[in-house]
Order: sequence, then C-alpha cells, then structure tokens
Amino acid sequence: MSGELSGMLPALPDMLAEGGSLMAMVYWGDDVYNGRYHQRPNKEQAYRWWRVAADRHHPEAQYYMAFGYRSGECGATDPLLAMMYAKESEEGGFPRAHRLQGFLYRRGEVVEKDLDKAVACYRKAVDMGDYLSLNYIGDVEWFRGNKDTAVSFYRQAVEHAEAGRIKSGAPFYNLGFSYRKGEGSEQDSRKACEMYLKGASRNHPNSQKWAALTIQQDLEDPEEKFALLEEASRYNCRRAEFYLGKLLEAKLEDKSAGSAEALKWYELGVDKGDVDCMRYAMEYYSAVAQPAAFRDREKALAVMRLFFSLWDANSQDVEEKSGFNFSIAYYYQLYAF
Repeated sequence: MSGELSGMLPALPDMLAEGGSLMAMVYWGDDVYNGRYHQRPNKEQAYRWWRVAADRHHPEAQYYMAFGYRSGECGATDPLLAMMYAKESEEGGFPRAHRLQGFLYRRGEVVEKDLDKAVACYRKAVDMGDYLSLNYIGDVEWFRGNKDTAVSFYRQAVEHAEAGRIKSGAPFYNLGFSYRKGEGSEQDSRKACEMYLKGASRNHPNSQKWAALTIQQDLEDPEEKFALLEEASRYNCRRAEFYLGKLLEAKLEDKSAGSAEALKWYELGVDKGDVDCMRYAMEYYSAVAQPAAFRDREKALAVMRLFFSLWDANSQDVEEKSGFNFSIAYYYQLYAF
C-alpha cells in the first residue's frame, strides 16, 4: 500500500460517514472510540456518529447507544433509553442487544429484577453467535450458588475465546478464580495463574489485578514464579515488577548490597505507577545503606514528587498499597546525601 493511500485511510470512512453512509458511521465510530489509526480515543465523536446511525435504524448503532445510555458514556445515564435502543437493536437482529437486556434484567434496571429472564436473554444472544453471553449465564449460576454449572459455562466461553470467537478476557478470569478457590472445579493454583495470564493478555482489568499476586502467593518454585511474573509484566499486571524485584533481592547473599537487576524492575514499575516500586526505587537512589553506585538525588526527588502526587490524590489508597512510613521517606529525601 502506498504511503499516500495509507495516509488517506483515516479520512475515507469519515468522508463516507459525512456523506450519509450508515455503515461508515458505525465503523468509523468504532475506530474513533478505540483510537485507531494513531488518533486519540474520542467517545464523544463516536457517539455522535452512532446516534445518527441509530436514529436511522441501524441495529449495531442502536446497540452502541443502548450501551452508552446504560453506562453513561454517551453523556447521560438513562436506563429507559438504554432499554429502548436495546429493543430496537434486538428487532434489527443484533445479538448483543439480547446480552444488554440480560444485564438490565439481572440488575433490575428499569425492569423488575428477574434472573430467569436474564438467562433467557443471554441464551438468545448465544444462539445468535454472541458466545460471550455464556460467561454471563455462568455469572448468574454462580450467584445462585450453582457453581459447578457456572464453571461449565465459563469453560464453554473459554473454548470459544481460545478459538478466536470471543475477544474479552472475562471467561479466563472467572475460570481462574474457580481454580484458585477450588469452587466449582478442583483447586489448582497453576491453572489459576494460567487463566489469569490469558485474561491479562486481553487487557482484562481483574485478570491484570490478580495475576501477579496469585503467582507470588500461590506458587512455590522461585524460577517458575520469575518466568510467570515476567509474562505478567508484559501484560501490565499490577505489582508484577515489584515482585520480580523482590525475587531478585532474595537471591542476594549480602542484602545491603542491592541489585542492579532488581532496580531495573522497580524503575519499570515506577513508570507504570506502582507505588511500592516507587518506595524501593527511592531507597536505592537515596538510602545510605545502599552502595554509592545507586545513589542519584535527582531521581530520588523525582520519584518522591511522583509518590506524593499520588498520596495527595488518594492518600488512603496509596497508604493501603504501600504500607510506607512517610517520615522515613521524608528523611531519605532530605538527608540521604
């Protein structure tokens, strides 16, 4: 493809949408929403296109508007409008409209809460090819206490995901949770870690939240831990870099000597906003006990400012995450050099 044509691609669907093409409105809205073609995500513009297409009876756009009104992404939260657009999308034959109606019945939004109707909606979605709805049938069964049944649906959803028919990492997370707890399935920490990592590879937030912690807490072999934590780091799993640094430090015969490799992991964690990595990086940069080779007052102050900016924004959350003694941090900042 020529560079000239490649450069025109982002403009073409926009031009078609401006020209009244409903399909262009829907797909260009999706590109804008997700920030494709090297542009920043723009939900406001995406919903502008979807609203026009939805009001011209395009089923997929009607679904997006239903989602937008349920989540508030389109500028307002309005379950009534969400249900209206969902029903119109359903009438137009769009599978995910049934899934969204299932959410409304499951939560009792607009309609009376009814788990049987929720499951019926999810099943319709599955029958029309929306296999992610298997995961949500599993959620309902788990809530009802039918955990064996729930896990059977999670397994089906995982099979579809591994076959490329589901993009979400949610089924992997749910099956991983079952393995970790030994509820609805055998207890198996390795399988739990495997599932969490697969979910994290698809940017699933809960998978990213729990993968590294599960690897650190539930596995015994340090080499296996390290390999899996490296994978977790690639998938931006919370605290993976912190645990990698601690594993490297645990190998040191002289704990006061510090580890350049551990510091590299802490620095990567700092870049990702991990407050525990900030704490340890500050100690490397400024603690008197560490070798002089690690000391860097400017870096210590820069990380300190970042740390306290997070503290100012949400002090309770940072305190819970770090367990950090702020008086010692202040000492390091002022007196370490």
